[in-house]
Amino acid sequence: MSLIDLTHQYDEAGTVYLTASNASGLILVLLSLGTFFWIFTSAWPGAQEMKAAKKKEESVTQAKTASLEHALSLLVMDFIKEREQKRERYAREHYNPTAEKESPSLHDN
Repeated sequence: MSLIDLTHQYDEAGTVYLTASNASGLILVLLSLGTFFWIFTSAWPGAQEMKAAKKKEESVTQAKTASLEHALSLLVMDFIKEREQKRERYAREHYNPTAEKESPSLHDN
């Protein structure tokens, strides 16, 4: 329909103008081509294999990322535990409650 209107305009005036029938015809053609392309690519036998390969690549990437995150978290946890041990050791060496003397009483008897 759009093609007939376009050829009729060209034959009469020598130029082509955008009209409602031309625009609607072109929109319908573009929609049908897009739908055809989408159906064709999803039904293509290689599409399943490509999706599986893509998922496999993503899982490998996630595994690498997960191992890196795990290594970093272990490093941070090791640092935190080391700091806690240093604090405990410092507290034991510098603060000994048994060696403390009793404070003198405020009231003399």
